[in-house]
Amino acid sequence: ILPYSQYHIDAVVTESGGGEPWRLTGVYGEAQALERHKTWDLLKFIKASSHLPWVCIGAFNEVLHREEHSGVQERSRA
Repeated sequence: ILPYSQYHIDAVVTESGGGEPWRLTGVYGEAQALERHKTWDLLKFIKASSHLPWVCIGAFNEVLHREEHSGVQERSRA
């Protein structure tokens, strides 16, 4: 297990039998849209710290298309 926080767990995985190590990051994205940049900044930092193959899983609290969002506040196009 590498550094972790309340929003992520980062680990290097080494499979039994000797395969190449790879990186796994579990993410729970910031719930507030105005704070979501912190999630993406964290992921950029994690990516820059290693050249291992990398898998990110979790709940990013993001949508790809405005139509996927349901809630009180409108989502910006950005």
